[in-house]
Amino acid sequence: MYWDGLVYDGVPVAEGILIAAKHPESVRKIVTLKNNSKDDNGNMYKITLETWKDENIDYPE
Repeated sequence: MYWDGLVYDGVPVAEGILIAAKHPESVRKIVTLKNNSKDDNGNMYKITLETWKDENIDYPE
């Protein structure tokens, strides 16, 4: 994940956003698990799910 890469590089991370056309239930479960755990800096993950439509990005469905 980009989040963990930034943490390993010493860059502080406040929020992660995963953008896709849609998010299957399996991805939602993984994000929930991550958001209930801490990164290697001891900070809670804060990952949100967005869609291309939410962000007004043209994407063929």
